[in-house]
Amino acid sequence: MNYNEVEIQIPSLGPAKIPSPLQKLGAGPGFVPNDHSILIETQAGKMVNAVRDGLTPPSFELAGPRSHIYFDPYKLRYHWHRRFIFGFFPRAPGC
Repeated sequence: MNYNEVEIQIPSLGPAKIPSPLQKLGAGPGFVPNDHSILIETQAGKMVNAVRDGLTPPSFELAGPRSHIYFDPYKLRYHWHRRFIFGFFPRAPGC
């Protein structure tokens, strides 16, 4: 794999400043740090050679809940997040 040709970086929206509402739930999930990633290369020998050559092997951002988010969910118009977080799912009209 030619590491110089792989373009997988995702642009950031900026600093995430709003604490996640999941923090208020007590135990909540384990939050994923922004610097955690999953390596794409699966062959150890190729990774060792890349690091030896001074290259950073490409990796994907690890998915999962973050401790801070980009928008304030309490300012949403319909506050759907509260229903989903606390288990009150909206019903379809007529149900």
